[in-house]
Amino acid sequence: KAREHGAESALATIVTRLKGSVPFVDGPVWFVKASVPLYFILGSLWVQHVSSDFGVAAAAFVAVLLLALLWHRPRLSRYLLRLASYGTAAFLVYLIASYAAQSSTLFSTLEAVYFGILTIAIALAVRYGRDTEFRTTTMDYLIVFVVIASAFLERDALLQKPGGLGLVMIKVFVLFYGSELILNLRKGRWNGVLDFSVIASSGILALKGLVLR
Repeated sequence: KAREHGAESALATIVTRLKGSVPFVDGPVWFVKASVPLYFILGSLWVQHVSSDFGVAAAAFVAVLLLALLWHRPRLSRYLLRLASYGTAAFLVYLIASYAAQSSTLFSTLEAVYFGILTIAIALAVRYGRDTEFRTTTMDYLIVFVVIASAFLERDALLQKPGGLGLVMIKVFVLFYGSELILNLRKGRWNGVLDFSVIASSGILALKGLVLR
């Protein structure tokens, strides 16, 4: 009825005002493109125990990423960059969850808070960010459904330990979307920051898994 009379709802008025606010529009984007690379590096430094198979895989990701950076085929290079970024994210989240299960709950609590904020920041950046070319598709909604379903199926594991499969999948997909958001920024200078963080993170994991054992 309010719309019929040409009036805006209170929520629409609030959203319209927020869309004109620079911190609301640019803040989430800055948080994503700064915190995701930082998580890669700090997470790899925090993990103490890396098995040799993860070390070999991490070394392979370093090689793939270096190949992508040196190869002058933009389309194929972008696929290789995604392969290295996504693979490193999955390995890192799994290793952190496994190691956190044997340590204090402080890091797990801080990580849970971070991923909650990161999820909200990604959603706001995709919806209102000015420098992003990220678009959601039907596959995105399917992935969200799979993640939520996995969390419910693994609810016992989630309650018993921080490394439950459902929680690990949620964190992995949040990092996937955060990495994808950075890769799709129109101002591509932040791609280099993500590339460096993935190389550094994979290199540290490879060093711990193959040398410092």
